[in-house]
Amino acid sequence: MTGLLAAAPLKPRFYLNNGIAGITATFSKLITALKAAGTQGLVASERTINLGSVRLRVIPPPPSMPKTDQNLNSVGLLIEYGGFRSPLTGDSETAETQGWLKSTPRPRWGRSTCTRAFTTGRATATTPPGSRRCGRRM
Repeated sequence: MTGLLAAAPLKPRFYLNNGIAGITATFSKLITALKAAGTQGLVASERTINLGSVRLRVIPPPPSMPKTDQNLNSVGLLIEYGGFRSPLTGDSETAETQGWLKSTPRPRWGRSTCTRAFTTGRATATTPPGSRRCGRRM
């Protein structure tokens, strides 16, 4: 993200995040770049962002997740465009995915057109229950 902000003449108005301050050098560079661009941080909350005919539903981390663990506080998005639906769950881990499945009503996730595997690439990421909730088999 920091490389993207530096390489392109981007001046994003908002940056959606989980509200937990990072402690890495990369996070520090990101915050510096966002401040330089005049970007306002937004803590993820249940909201819908309309971008013309595309709707982004923000799915904040489940309230049961410890606020001290970045890996358990990913921000999810559900992208909707016409009949297309796709959940994007960041690098959520199994505990967070299970928290979302328990705290988010099924209609929120609905049956997806395309479900992207969770990005950690570890056994703690994509799970059969998560995929079934989105209407896909693994």
